[in-house]
Amino acid sequence: MLEVKQPFAGFNMEVTTTVRYRLIPAAGGDPVFDRQIVAAYSADFSSSFYGVTRLRLANEGAVR
Repeated sequence: MLEVKQPFAGFNMEVTTTVRYRLIPAAGGDPVFDRQIVAAYSADFSSSFYGVTRLRLANEGAVR
């Protein structure tokens, strides 16, 4: 995981994650797969009344 962007506070919590996946052969050599993926997820006020819970839901959604 390269980066996680989270809001400090708010009604709609949007979290953005940046993850890099790299597959390298066990014998060595050039990577077979090398990709950086950016994903965002937003948990709105109807998801939960508590801000901490909304932030947790947004974190989980962005990582998924």
